[in-house]
Amino acid sequence: MDAVKGNNNAITQLASNLNCDFNSLNNAICTVRSGIQDVAGKIGFSAEKVINAANLGDLNIV
Repeated sequence: MDAVKGNNNAITQLASNLNCDFNSLNNAICTVRSGIQDVAGKIGFSAEKVINAANLGDLNIV
């Protein structure tokens, strides 16, 4: 979750764990973050509420 929130250290560690390029992973995370914000705006929830709902298994929100 720290990586999704834009924490560069977390992104660096995740890139290392996944054996992938930092920039590619960062771009993918930015795309996910943008999608979460888009869904949040459409349903009137905060991005955090959308993430929490998905984490709890309420995928109908997406």
